[in-house]
Amino acid sequence: MQINKLDDTKRKTLANRTIVSIIILFYYILTLLFSFLSDSTILSLTSTDVISSLSTRGIMGIVFVVSFFVPLPMAIYEFNKLIFGKNIKSFIVLLIVSSLYYLAPNITYIVLKNFVQINRFQVTDKLYLQTELYFYLSFILVQSLILFVVLNTTLILNKKNNVKNTVTINGLGFVINFGFLSLCYIGLAKSWVLLLFLFFIIWSTDVFCYLCGSFFGKKQLVPKISPNKTVEGAIYGAITATVITLAYPGLLLINTSNLLFDKILWVNIGYLVDSKNQTLLTQEAPLYVSWILLIFLILCLVITCMIGDLLFSYVKRVYEIKDYSNVLRTHGGVLDRLDSILFTGTCFTIFFMVIQPIMLFWFGKNM
Repeated sequence: MQINKLDDTKRKTLANRTIVSIIILFYYILTLLFSFLSDSTILSLTSTDVISSLSTRGIMGIVFVVSFFVPLPMAIYEFNKLIFGKNIKSFIVLLIVSSLYYLAPNITYIVLKNFVQINRFQVTDKLYLQTELYFYLSFILVQSLILFVVLNTTLILNKKNNVKNTVTINGLGFVINFGFLSLCYIGLAKSWVLLLFLFFIIWSTDVFCYLCGSFFGKKQLVPKISPNKTVEGAIYGAITATVITLAYPGLLLINTSNLLFDKILWVNIGYLVDSKNQTLLTQEAPLYVSWILLIFLILCLVITCMIGDLLFSYVKRVYEIKDYSNVLRTHGGVLDRLDSILFTGTCFTIFFMVIQPIMLFWFGKNM
């Protein structure tokens, strides 16, 4: 296997991307810390049980929501600029509707969870999951309808309602808004462990696909959409990211969860095996079954991560721009950096909200 030599330009680009990647990594760690402190499923870390305090969890939950809100205005600015140029009025409208789409369900959920609390162990796991699921779904369905109306009305009023803009504002607009909401949903309604799992997959996929492509890449993957991506980078990066991510549940063997369906949480990230070690398809299953399902889930997320990157790159090619902005220098704009995580977060949440409940109810399991 021949290693490519890096010229001065590629070395400088690699150095700049590494610095920005480290900054983004610290941001991820900070948001994970807030998610951890707001998680009601973790065990007490002190004798005074500060973490389990309703007020403390509520405050940390709000801080967690706000921390994820920070890049949203810039993402909406880039989204608005893509379609409406420097139109301030359309930007304000999009920012307001996107902010409400993101903040309303998350803040309401925090208030209800910490001040109108259900005793977790007096209800079945299935009922508890249904309560959280129906809460978010009711918000999302109503808000998505409002978002659809506002986006298309803004498009029509600004006389930008051609086919290209209509597809972009509805498709990309949904991924951006639902993507931000999804990340908070995972951190608040699921657990910080699941959010860490998702971050780890996305980060490792982005990093190793780029590094493997830089050093071993020969054949372009999709030259018309993203000429810098190579087949070798995609394959080697996907394999490396999958192997490294598999070490995640292997290293964290201590269960820190009180939830009944989380007893094998570190291996059973997708809740595909219940607390009685039963899968959706069989009455009893050995532990290796959950590992097989985990590998399948990781591979799906790695591929989804790549698709998200290519999807956002395709939009840039359609609109004939290099980056969504230059706020992050060689990394481009916020959407250039969050493309994979927004798309993967959207697909991951759809799995939990739609696919998983259908599977659970179909096979009649009480998780």
